[in-house]
Amino acid sequence: MYQTFFDLARAPFPASPDPASLVIYGDLGDQLGELAGCLTSGQGIAVLTGPPGSGKTLCTLAMTRDLTSSLVGICLRTGQFNQPRELLKSVLHGLGHPFRQQDDQDLRLAVADAIHGLPSTSNGVLLAVDEAHRLGMPVLEELRGLTNLDANGRPLVRLLLAGQCDLEEKLADPQLDGLYQRVRGQARLQPLTRGESQSYLKSRIRFAGGDPGSVMTEKRSSCWRSYGRIPPLPQPPGRCQSPTWSLVGDSPDHPWRGARCPHRIPSTAVALR
Repeated sequence: MYQTFFDLARAPFPASPDPASLVIYGDLGDQLGELAGCLTSGQGIAVLTGPPGSGKTLCTLAMTRDLTSSLVGICLRTGQFNQPRELLKSVLHGLGHPFRQQDDQDLRLAVADAIHGLPSTSNGVLLAVDEAHRLGMPVLEELRGLTNLDANGRPLVRLLLAGQCDLEEKLADPQLDGLYQRVRGQARLQPLTRGESQSYLKSRIRFAGGDPGSVMTEKRSSCWRSYGRIPPLPQPPGRCQSPTWSLVGDSPDHPWRGARCPHRIPSTAVALR
């Protein structure tokens, strides 16, 4: 609907995260660079946290894509593993190996054999787990165990944990001291400033094949300023919700109503700082 009105070639905020659309602002590049260095060098575990919808999945997918020239990338998009065996089966599936109804120890051995059996051109596995704040203690401990796999002193499993800010508190639990001591890189995604949000929106319009100048008119900007917030704009880079474009139109088909324009702004609209 708004794609046609604003003459866009594609949706600027697709429902499914596309790592090709990642936009770097502020110190995000430095933060992701630190995590990437931690993972590629095998220094230890990398942790990425942020509030819901902050772009963690997008960043995780981008790193899984970009760091796999010498690593086999596996991205587990859900942290809903109730038992270690469910995690191990997902890892086997990611490696392209079949799995049977085995007990936990058999599955551990199967995972170890699969990883040790990787081609000599590979430095190991980049294992990224999204929504890691949902993981229970036994599964997190299982992940720590996977990082023990090595070949001639070279770690074969590079672990990236991504999740909401609760993950930080969970990792600090004394029961997970063994895991937490291996964390060598940590980054937290922060909300965008107003200026960064506007720049981000312009970049997304260009990504969609549109002209930011024709979309972000002075009338719409005034509407947003008077309302005190922009209809659900992405906070940090990667947000994929769609702004309510049709509510701020200024054509005969979308009459300008001044202060009444955001008459149906969703309650999820975010305040900009």
